Amino acid sequence: MPLVPLFGHTALRARFARMIARDDMPSSILLQGHRGVGKQRLALWIAQARLCQQFDAAHAEPCGHCYACRAVLELHYPDLYWVYPRPRLKAADPDADDVLQDYAESTAERLEHHGLYAASSGAEGLYIATIKTIVQKAATSPAVGRRKLFVVGDADRMISQEGADQAANAFLKLLEEPPADTTLILTSSEPGALLPTIPRGTGYRTTRSSTSRSELMSPLPR
Repeated sequence: MPLVPLFGHTALRARFARMIARDDMPSSILLQGHRGVGKQRLALWIAQARLCQQFDAAHAEPCGHCYACRAVLELHYPDLYWVYPRPRLKAADPDADDVLQDYAESTAERLEHHGLYAASSGAEGLYIATIKTIVQKAATSPAVGRRKLFVVGDADRMISQEGADQAANAFLKLLEEPPADTTLILTSSEPGALLPTIPRGTGYRTTRSSTSRSELMSPLPR
């Protein structure tokens, strides 16, 4: 039951396609836009395009047929990590396996609805265990391909917790200097609410008209 197709964002998709074709896409990206414009679906499209083994730069589209494309669309590509606000885990000190299991179950539920989901509740967030897991997995080698992709949805819901300074600093260093085989794509509807540890330099605004599929894109100010 693959993801629903991505509609719109034509100009932005073309721009990222050119970056991928030239192999000069930023390692850390922030997609900013109103709720409901498809930022996380766009981020997954970028991940698919970046991982595609037969990327069609001329048509600005991943092929949709290679192993990477099929696995991304079915959300089981081993080197793609999609994280988003979740309830805080009950374990006192959850490890990466606990976090990944929680996301595996939650993402399977999303996939049952073709990747569509309700807005996060106020009790959900990106907690320290998730941030630690991202940093830990970014330091490992890719399992099947040459690149790891992290999609961090609603990054403005990252929770500042007591004793989290070390993890926050490690995440900042990861964003500023990710491993050569790692790409991080963050999305936010409220960039002003992002933690100070998240730089806003490499960002793109995404909007979608309610009456058309035309898109606007511009770099965020540094």
